[in-house]
Amino acid sequence: MRVRIDLDQCTRVGDCFLLYRELFREHEDGCPEVRVSPIPEDMREAAEGAARSCPTAAISIEED
Repeated sequence: MRVRIDLDQCTRVGDCFLLYRELFREHEDGCPEVRVSPIPEDMREAAEGAARSCPTAAISIEED
């Protein structure tokens, strides 16, 4: 499983890297970036939560 961030859709609210630090970090330009790829199965719930909580639906999950 992989997590993708559509930076064209992202408004840089920061919920992903504030709430899901194990998956995301803030890049120096303020954009979020994925820390872990592929996402291990034990982080699936966090990845799904991040996708659901993104206010602009910029986070998606892709199955390998």
